[in-house]
Amino acid sequence: MDESGHDHKNAPLEVRGGVAIQDSKIWDFVKGWEEAKRYAFGNIVDRTNIEIKGSKLLESRTFTQAKQSPELRLHDRHKAVARFLTQQGAGN
Repeated sequence: MDESGHDHKNAPLEVRGGVAIQDSKIWDFVKGWEEAKRYAFGNIVDRTNIEIKGSKLLESRTFTQAKQSPELRLHDRHKAVARFLTQQGAGN
């Protein structure tokens, strides 16, 4: 999840909304969000405590480069995320 706003620099997208969740459903939402994050990025995010910034992931350059290659298999994607987070310090 990302805070509302726009960096007015590189990100082609802007967060302009939110959701209301019934208080009795919040824990289910949090667990589902964590599961989706682990599916997308692997468990490296949990181990490194690095915040993944939307401005880094949503740069136009990211989409341009991603379109040039076939989609990564899940295992390969997790390895690439781990390499990115440990070498580049995403979110810094």
